Amino acid sequence: MHLGLEMEVRSSVNSNRIAITWLLLSVATCSAAETNPPTNPPTNPKPRIAFAGLHGGVFEHLKSYAVPVGVDVVFLDDEKFGNESVDLSQFDLLLLQHTRSEYRSNYKALIEAGRAGNPKLRVFSISGLAEKDLPELTKSGVIETDPTIASYYGNTPENLRRLLIYLGVTYLGQPGSVVAPEPMVASGLYHPDHAGMFDQVADWKAWCQESRRETKNRPIVCITVHSTHLMFQQPRVVDSLIREFENQDALAVAIIDYGDDYEDQMLELHPDVVVHTCHSRDSVAFRNQLGVPHTHSIFFRQQSIDDWQISIEGLASSEMAFQIVGQELVGAIEPQIGAGTIHGGGSGEAFVPVPDRIEHLVARSLA
Repeated sequence: MHLGLEMEVRSSVNSNRIAITWLLLSVATCSAAETNPPTNPPTNPKPRIAFAGLHGGVFEHLKSYAVPVGVDVVFLDDEKFGNESVDLSQFDLLLLQHTRSEYRSNYKALIEAGRAGNPKLRVFSISGLAEKDLPELTKSGVIETDPTIASYYGNTPENLRRLLIYLGVTYLGQPGSVVAPEPMVASGLYHPDHAGMFDQVADWKAWCQESRRETKNRPIVCITVHSTHLMFQQPRVVDSLIREFENQDALAVAIIDYGDDYEDQMLELHPDVVVHTCHSRDSVAFRNQLGVPHTHSIFFRQQSIDDWQISIEGLASSEMAFQIVGQELVGAIEPQIGAGTIHGGGSGEAFVPVPDRIEHLVARSLA
């Protein structure tokens, strides 16, 4: 009897030990599952689009639209090409607006290396400038052109949003439909105190009278600006010039200089002086017909404003050729610094007026 009872007790103890062991294993398994939950299958990453050489202020808008559109956008400043510090194979598309002639070999090497690492990388020239600097890559088809891309670029913020949709649907396999670009602002006159553009010179003159601006015995100054610069790159510069001219007792207005009505509107306006905010396509014959001085507000982007102010180097050679040498051939005088960027390095920033330089430029223009 005692032996049977002892064996029964041992059997019960062993059963309890087995049950406890299984319980502990179950708890451990559950804890491990909670600590290391099963990984979900990786989702497809967002398509990546790189932009280079954009007008200042453009990328800020592109970046704001990227998440809703479902793409990742990156701006590559000039320094990344200058020191060859970017791997282009990480991108699906590369869009080039301006290219720097001094970096020709760098662009070529980086693009070829990027396509070697990612054969699906496609490179597009927005403006047609890249073809001039990189003819070999253009002839071989590495650099492509798509006129539709250019129709979206640089005229309105909304068209930049539609550009990302177009790129996603057309080249990146995204669902959805392409949205045609909205009409761009191609001509007209501008003043910061007026909502919207003036279509005609007469509209601006009527507004001046309605707003009780004295128009008699005051010099009229016309500030010419590209539409992309007025919208994105130099709106603060244009506003600053107009304000300072008015502060120095002149009547000032800006005009888009590539519009179909530009020459006719300038002749009707008949300003006493014209200030250009970028390179001009004016012909010598037209300037002779207008018969007034043409000064220039120069911008720089390689140096920051702080670096430029303490440097003795002055403008970069490409900036000199673009904004001074070429413009002198069509009669430009008094080229004066008007604007720069906070960070320099060919960044994507909009230009910022340099106040004391704006004051000096205005004084020289009215002298």
